[in-house]
Amino acid sequence: MKSELKISLLQAKIIWQDKKKNLSHFEKLIQPISETDIILLPEMFNTAFCPKAVHLAENMNGITIDWMRKITQQKKCAISGTLMIQESGKVYNRLIWISKEGDVTTYDKRHLFSLIKEEKTLTKGNDRLIVKLNGWKICPLICYDLRFPVFSRNNIDYDVLIY
Repeated sequence: MKSELKISLLQAKIIWQDKKKNLSHFEKLIQPISETDIILLPEMFNTAFCPKAVHLAENMNGITIDWMRKITQQKKCAISGTLMIQESGKVYNRLIWISKEGDVTTYDKRHLFSLIKEEKTLTKGNDRLIVKLNGWKICPLICYDLRFPVFSRNNIDYDVLIY
């Protein structure tokens, strides 16, 4: 196991429902990163958090995932962030994890935020994801999952929990 992980956290003002501008802005923020193991992007980084705007959902071959693949190739690191994905007639708030080798794994947000009726437009996921990176086992979850400690307890032997 590598003794440390270098994680680049990106937080930015996200432009409401404008994928092109958001991807361009994040690309500028990523450009100066010279050495990292993981780039972490915010929840719904490509559109802002707008779960009612399901018309913005992409499929797994959409422009945002293509953009993320390009970043992993350029920076030779993993990248992760969430976006709305449409699949089999349903829309998910899906965490996309792309390894530096280009492998894509996903996690669908399990705990939807009922105060804004997120469950009316998004479908909840069921399973957690564990990704391996440099000998580390990482469990990425999404925002509101934090409020459910039983779901995130370490009963599957991970080293790092990321929200």
